Amino acid sequence: MTQMTDPTLVVYGAGNIGRGIVSLLFGAARYRLLFYRRDREALVKMQAKGGYVIHRLGGGEDVPVSDFQVLTSQEELLQALTGCNMTACCLYPSAFPQVGAVLAEACRIRTDPLNVLLCCNEPGGAELLSRAVTQALLPEEGDGPLQKLHIIPTIVCSVGFPTPDGAYDVTVSCNGYLEAERSAFSGPVPQIPGLELVNGVNARLYRKLYLGNMFHTYAALLGAKRGYETMSQCYADPQVRRWVEEAFFQSEAALLTKWKFEPSEYLRWRTMMLNKMDQPSEDRTERVLKDMHRKLRREDRLVGPALLCLQNGYPCSRLVQAICLALERLGSESPDFAQQLRRDPAAAAQDVCGLEKEDRAQQMLVQQIVWWLKEDRNSC
Repeated sequence: MTQMTDPTLVVYGAGNIGRGIVSLLFGAARYRLLFYRRDREALVKMQAKGGYVIHRLGGGEDVPVSDFQVLTSQEELLQALTGCNMTACCLYPSAFPQVGAVLAEACRIRTDPLNVLLCCNEPGGAELLSRAVTQALLPEEGDGPLQKLHIIPTIVCSVGFPTPDGAYDVTVSCNGYLEAERSAFSGPVPQIPGLELVNGVNARLYRKLYLGNMFHTYAALLGAKRGYETMSQCYADPQVRRWVEEAFFQSEAALLTKWKFEPSEYLRWRTMMLNKMDQPSEDRTERVLKDMHRKLRREDRLVGPALLCLQNGYPCSRLVQAICLALERLGSESPDFAQQLRRDPAAAAQDVCGLEKEDRAQQMLVQQIVWWLKEDRNSC
């Protein structure tokens, strides 16, 4: 199929990130936006109402979005992927088997490369998606179709949450942006304001996950214990803020031992990240605390930095507290898990977090989790 005349972006997974910061940046660059998500009926209703509005957290003009097309079937999605300039995959790895099958079919048909911005903030996400595409190929195809696919690790540097007063509206960070791996593109690199091309996305991804995502999740966990409903309420509490900052400093010490960043760039990023606690936000704590199973995985925002601290000889008491609050949160949602957590906290933590008995640092973390659950659970 010949490529579409106008610059076109297929937003594969048109949720809060896809319809938020991704569509804001590419829409401003006059890309034609094609939306696809599993709940296609919601997108059709949104289109029938005339679109939606992107609100900017912390100031800035609202941006109405009405110039888009909704892809209502897998057939329309495949047709779009065979002719688009680029696609943004805004889905988590649990969806990669389905995404991989569709991308494999699109690459069978395409005659030119397909750049895929992978916007899931997932360590190793590009390798996982590539593997899913490979598994969808037939043995006799070899890696021919895969050669046309260029998966670009991309960091989403913006919030993305539904606006309470608007059924389809999305709120993004006022100065939100994307960071994409420069070397992963095939062909001319698109010049999109707000799409920053960098070298070494992997280290920056862990930085965002272990510092930014970590303290936001920890603040929500502490705030939820106090009955706070919004993130602004969480950060307005002096004790919550103090503990969140302590967790930030603990994680930062270990992070900077493993990864090196250009000093002035890191200082700018660090200041911006910590200043987010002062920005008014109606982001709901309930939204931040969704999908806690994923957020408790070994390399994710809570367990990952705690292990990094233990591996490098740094204290991680606040990170351990965050893990325990997250485990208790799971227990509040599942009576069976709550019972397991009371009966055998070590086994419960190992199971949920994927911690191995043979690893010294991981077992040190298990011991600290068990101690906190037994001795310190009333301290917050």
